[in-house]
Amino acid sequence: MVMKHIRDLSTRWQIRFKDAGRSPREVSFSFDKASFTRRQIQRQRDELRYLWQRGEWDPWSGRLPGVEEARPVTLLEAVQAYCAHKRDLGRRRQQGGWNAKTLSTYRVELAYFARRTGETRLAARLTERDLERFIHDESIAEATQDKRRRMLKTFVRWMTDQGYVNGLALPRPFVKRRKIPAYVTEGELTRICEAHAALCYERQAEKHVPKSGASAPTARLWMTDAFQVAFYQGLRRGELLALRAGGVDLERKRMVVGDADFIPKGKDERVITVTPPARPLLAQLKGEKAAREHLFPSRHGNQLTAAFKRAARRAVPEKPDLHFHSLRHGCCVFWLEKGVGVKDVRDLLRHKDIKTTMQYSQVVVKGQTDRFEAAYGRV
Repeated sequence: MVMKHIRDLSTRWQIRFKDAGRSPREVSFSFDKASFTRRQIQRQRDELRYLWQRGEWDPWSGRLPGVEEARPVTLLEAVQAYCAHKRDLGRRRQQGGWNAKTLSTYRVELAYFARRTGETRLAARLTERDLERFIHDESIAEATQDKRRRMLKTFVRWMTDQGYVNGLALPRPFVKRRKIPAYVTEGELTRICEAHAALCYERQAEKHVPKSGASAPTARLWMTDAFQVAFYQGLRRGELLALRAGGVDLERKRMVVGDADFIPKGKDERVITVTPPARPLLAQLKGEKAAREHLFPSRHGNQLTAAFKRAARRAVPEKPDLHFHSLRHGCCVFWLEKGVGVKDVRDLLRHKDIKTTMQYSQVVVKGQTDRFEAAYGRV
């Protein structure tokens, strides 16, 4: 016995046929809501039922009566048809439609997915592995992976309604274990600064090395001050080298990160507190410089990074993955261990999301041991 009913989907009508004696038990045909009203789709259902009862059409043939069998559709053609469908819904202001901005964004992403998977590849041959490769890309952020997953979810649903694919499911969400980034402690910072100074003097003692001027190895001793300011203030490399004397106000204990010539990662200027251990360093660096002068003599960040890595390899060989940004990570851990509130540390480091700051709280165990010992003694 065949049963027929209409299913109301978000953007399509679906007429379903079920029969326990047939294989498969259920077949369905979908129709665009933009082309059929409820009354029209009910009339279409009655016509199909009439043709089936007269034996002129079999729902299990997979084709609608009077419609020739469609040719195989490539993945790129499916993407183009899907974007056109969403654009038309958006113009009619119907549910599920895209505006111009959304269309331009998702069309680029879906076209990239088609090129990466294979433009000439048939949509019917799309596999779950293809979707997994595109979503779980290690080179992109987790938020972008979630965005791709939502985008492909609606795209695969639409292709299923169109009959391009059958039974294709999205891969399970990939749960990534968070690893705490490498960070520098205050003691390790002291050893790294000492190692950098020693490397400079060793290089200075070699033959055929300039003994004076900007090319002399001892001319890079300023980098030890840069390491310390970056650690106690939590500055990024570009923000550190872009500091100007006029941006540091030691009387009000404030400093400006970013200016008209340098835009920080946050896209705007930010005023942060000058921390106590950084004040004597900044006062020495500022000296009698003019307001527009930079605190540090070089703009080449690669030299600063290379010098830090060489000193870290000598001073902290047990941490081979340290890099200059580890100073910023160490700043977060350092102030959290000192008892500074998470929100204050977040404001100092200018994290967009406080969860970024909270991930370092896992390593802050100073004081916990004493509290556990005191709790155990009261039992």
